[in-house]
Order: sequence, then C-alpha cells, then structure tokens
Amino acid sequence: MWWNGQGLDRSIDDGHGNNWHFRVWSGISEQRIYFWDERKETTGVAVFKNNQTLHIRRIKDRMIKIAKDKSYRDGFLCEPSFPLEKFY
Repeated sequence: MWWNGQGLDRSIDDGHGNNWHFRVWSGISEQRIYFWDERKETTGVAVFKNNQTLHIRRIKDRMIKIAKDKSYRDGFLCEPSFPLEKFY
C-alpha cells in the first residue's frame, strides 16, 4: 500500500536547485521508494526486500541520499509508469 504522510511524499532539493519527488510503497516483505525529477527525465525505484526493509527514519535517509548522491541514485534508475498509483 502507498505510505502517505510522515513526510514520505515530499520533494527534496538536491542542493543544485533540482527537486526530487518521492512516493513510498510498503508491502509485507517489500518496500519501494519511487523517485523522479521535476521533468521526469530521471526516474527510478529503490527496492528493499525481506530483511532489507527499513524503518521510517532509514527510508527518509535513503530518500535524501537518492536526491543528493548521483552515483547512489544511478544504481536504481528505471522507467516506472506514471501515474504510479494506477500501475503499482
């Protein structure tokens, strides 16, 4: 289910004037952090399964790292279908 509230559906500035947007999906044994830039030119999803699932504080930390660290972000690049809520 989509995790709304607790600041997980906010945008984060990467320090270079670019805003990154996030949506978090959480299931029984899997969490997904979907992300995209303003123009949806760079998109991706970070998937954490089973024992890799994260507490909310760690999810927020990963969101910040995705926004600010290009090399980390590059490991999760893909093209999810938008609007996310319709397809996932």
